[in-house]
Amino acid sequence: MRRIFIGVVVAMLTACGGNPLSSSSIPPRIAGTVFDTAGHALVQARVEMVEGPHAGAVAMTNANGYFSFDNVSDSAFTVRASKEGYLDQSFTVSKAGGVAFLLDGVSGPFHVYGNYEVTFEADSDCTDLPPAVRSRTYRAVFAGSLTASGSPLSGATFVQESPLVSFNGLGIVVVNGATQLLFDDPGIWELMTPDTSLEIWGDGGGTVGADTSQWSWSGSVVYCPSAVAGPTGASCRAPEVTCQSAKHQVTLRRR
Repeated sequence: MRRIFIGVVVAMLTACGGNPLSSSSIPPRIAGTVFDTAGHALVQARVEMVEGPHAGAVAMTNANGYFSFDNVSDSAFTVRASKEGYLDQSFTVSKAGGVAFLLDGVSGPFHVYGNYEVTFEADSDCTDLPPAVRSRTYRAVFAGSLTASGSPLSGATFVQESPLVSFNGLGIVVVNGATQLLFDDPGIWELMTPDTSLEIWGDGGGTVGADTSQWSWSGSVVYCPSAVAGPTGASCRAPEVTCQSAKHQVTLRRR
């Protein structure tokens, strides 16, 4: 389960000399943050006052996960934070001047959406593969709904599937907090040099960690030592080196 931490601070503003000003001259200001357990700010989270004299007021978090409500009255209020991919969480606070509140709540399944480095490592038993192709790292940006997304990989040159599409897609499905990566239809096909290529086909997954996740994946790593790339694929002019295993590894690291 993923946590959203909602920091709600309610305080009377003070003058430069430190003397409290009356609430009639400067009403209290409610401010706080919304972020996840990995310490990442949740951008554009919706924070709404759902009960009290300011019910219906809405603030959206900024790039730092910060929100604020100005000119609030001196009374109790209920605030709710929500964002796609998380369960809503509400808190009721009886405001008192000069008192700070720090509240936390529970959200929904841990999601992987964000910027990543994705490293594919061949099974250590794949000794026929050249060392340079046993570990390959790419970049991915996952975004979309809670249950499905996809990302074109970057950070390398990929064989063309068509004049407009490359073999560099990485699909993702999230079910009950478990994440499945899909790269088998089509697979990943990197043009390592003008005349060598590497294909990665398969799927794998597991539970996502805060910053780094490593899972086994099942499929094939295929190296071509003499490739000819064209606008709709590539061909191999020499015997391919193939390693099929259920013990390959994939690592996701947040950037």
